[in-house]
Amino acid sequence: MTFKHNFLSFLPILFVVIVTFIVLYPALFHILPDPSHEDLSIVKGEGHFGRNVSFLHPSPLYYFHQYGTQFTSLAIAYRFFDFNSKYYFILNVVLRILAVISIYYFVVKWSKNRITASIAALFFGINTAGIQSTTRVSLFQIYTAIIVFSFFLGKWFQFHQHPTRKTLIGSISFFLLTVLTHPVRLVGTVLLTFAGEFYWFFKNYKERGRRIRVYHFLTLIAVIFLLIFITGTLSSTPELSYKRVSPSILLLALFTGYPPVILSLWFFISNLIISPFSVNYGYISTTLIQNLPQIIPLFAILFSFNLFLKRKFLLVFLSIPVVIFSPLVGYSLKNLEGWQAVWIPITQFGGTFFLLSNLVLIKYWNRFKEISQIGLLGSGIVLANLLIPWLISPEVSGNDQSAFTYIHRYYTVPSIGMGMLIGSVLAICFYSIKDRLLQVKRNLFQLSSLFSYFTSIVFSFFLIVIGLWLIFIQAISTREFLIQEGHNINASKYDSVWIMLEPTISQLLAKEEVTYIYLELDKDFDEKIANAVFKRRVPIHLGEINNPPQVNFIFNREDINNILNEEKEDLIATNSFFAFRIEGTKLIDIKDDVLESHTENK
Repeated sequence: MTFKHNFLSFLPILFVVIVTFIVLYPALFHILPDPSHEDLSIVKGEGHFGRNVSFLHPSPLYYFHQYGTQFTSLAIAYRFFDFNSKYYFILNVVLRILAVISIYYFVVKWSKNRITASIAALFFGINTAGIQSTTRVSLFQIYTAIIVFSFFLGKWFQFHQHPTRKTLIGSISFFLLTVLTHPVRLVGTVLLTFAGEFYWFFKNYKERGRRIRVYHFLTLIAVIFLLIFITGTLSSTPELSYKRVSPSILLLALFTGYPPVILSLWFFISNLIISPFSVNYGYISTTLIQNLPQIIPLFAILFSFNLFLKRKFLLVFLSIPVVIFSPLVGYSLKNLEGWQAVWIPITQFGGTFFLLSNLVLIKYWNRFKEISQIGLLGSGIVLANLLIPWLISPEVSGNDQSAFTYIHRYYTVPSIGMGMLIGSVLAICFYSIKDRLLQVKRNLFQLSSLFSYFTSIVFSFFLIVIGLWLIFIQAISTREFLIQEGHNINASKYDSVWIMLEPTISQLLAKEEVTYIYLELDKDFDEKIANAVFKRRVPIHLGEINNPPQVNFIFNREDINNILNEEKEDLIATNSFFAFRIEGTKLIDIKDDVLESHTENK
């Protein structure tokens, strides 16, 4: 299959970009969330970057260690954007769309199929799982890492197709760059590369270029150990160290089902396929999600029976886990203490769909090798990058590290793989239906095989409908989540008020007294949000001070009058009281008016 670079060839990626932008558009009106302020306080804090980005403080190795590159990029962004929320979210959305484009072009090149590439890229762009990397805007570095990761996959494939010194250098260089771009979030790349190298090495060891393949394999291992030393990629962070699941617990879970560590992995996989938010928002009825785990195994049985008729007994054997997965999860219900009711059918449906999709790719490997290869690579990306959250204790908690939050940043990279898997399966099913209908039309079948043709068409049509439905549900669920997270806040108004306040805040550099800033805001402002946002930004803005002054923002005239009754003379003497009225884009100093009014009413 060849591709001509004309206008029509760009329509699929143009469609994907437009849909992704429409889904993510509500994020542009979000205000910097609490965790992003925390991250900004880190890059401004002593021991990290200080007021200016310095390459010698901390040591250069810090920039390649764990979260070093993330905080470096954030420190640079802060120098350009200050506290302007919109600019951060524009950067985030633009980088996410660029990541979508990079995924599309990698998949379309190596699958030689635009259906697979379009679905893979779109699924990543609109997926609800991992949306925390967008709402927690300070995590935008992950999208830069994904762009580099897409280039690495292309160079990696290129080497194994044409093993030369030039392709070896390209593969190794982009592998190194991928991990260095975001060592913590791209740790799965190391595991994926190990597995892929072993596969290609034993598959191609008799072919030409065996020596350079050995060089590539050994060089990658050397680079991996170098990266572990430089970045600490595989070492635990303090927040994760006490949550690691020991080997004994894993073995216990494997044989007894409790604690539900193994099922947690399947739940994490299932979150990528179908978002629990879609149930919470009412886009999927509880009845439907409870019935799906009973329906999809029936189609798995239909698929297995079709394999049996074709005497593909090895595949029939491999299909057994697909058929029994959902009942096994139901059998483990007694061990799923603390699991919400909706989690169980989501795990049953998602796990069965994942296993069934991989079985389809294996079945059609000979007919659609390029597409199947991309789909199975997607499964590898999912599994390799979910090992970290899987090893986190599956106990239910509100802790940010729990993957049970559905939107966790750990899902961002795995969602690439899930998109590739679903895109490959849907493309294969589409071509399978097309081939079967052509065979029937041309009478290229025997009457005895008519039932096999019919079951194959029904099964493929069923998977296409399910896959497209899942993508649609992901899109509306993500958009609804972003709308609700925004709370109809006009972030630009709060940011513009802060910009007007910055000169006043800067006057407090040497103050040790408690300062009060009274603000008269119009009805469009939420006092709680304004107070929280402004209060967080003061110590970040005054990051040079070890003990920044305490600043209280007051929005109620009665409250400020009570404060003035007790501390008026001290506040005036130390110039620790300010009062402003916000009128459109102007900040009006009303300090004298407030003091005069207070004196008259006293």
